[in-house]
Amino acid sequence: DCCVTKEIQEVQTKELSHHPGGWQMFDHSMGLVHPVIRANKRGLKVDLTSRAEMKERYTSEIKRLQQVLDIFAGGPLNVKSTPEVQALLYDKLKLPKQYKKRKKADGTFEKTVTADKDALNELAAKHSNPALLTILKIRERRDLIERYLDVKLDTDGRMRSSVDLAGTRTG
Repeated sequence: DCCVTKEIQEVQTKELSHHPGGWQMFDHSMGLVHPVIRANKRGLKVDLTSRAEMKERYTSEIKRLQQVLDIFAGGPLNVKSTPEVQALLYDKLKLPKQYKKRKKADGTFEKTVTADKDALNELAAKHSNPALLTILKIRERRDLIERYLDVKLDTDGRMRSSVDLAGTRTG
């Protein structure tokens, strides 16, 4: 391990020296290491009352939005069901089909119809269809509930996460 670390240091030093502002960026990132470790350990204190109120509000909104969506769809529609969403968007509403390239086992690519998040956002940017916008609103609220409001807290009522300084796209 120590040999590899030395090899990495030599390459890193060379690369940082050749990029304008490279050392400043490195020093800035290294200065964040200890505060981020402390923040990860401490966690965020969660207001349980506000959290419950938010969950109740979003759940109520989802129920109302789902009723509206079911009217558009002509019956119950599961926004997590790709076949159901595709049938509504492409067959019933006649919105232009969105495709995604998928790699097959043999290494070649095929285009398949999709109704993933990117496809829905692209359609929404071009078409202000109320059913499409309702699907996006339902999914957004469900994501908020699943990612933040239903997440298990530690025994001290704090939410803990991990920030990867070297791995974040935003720096």
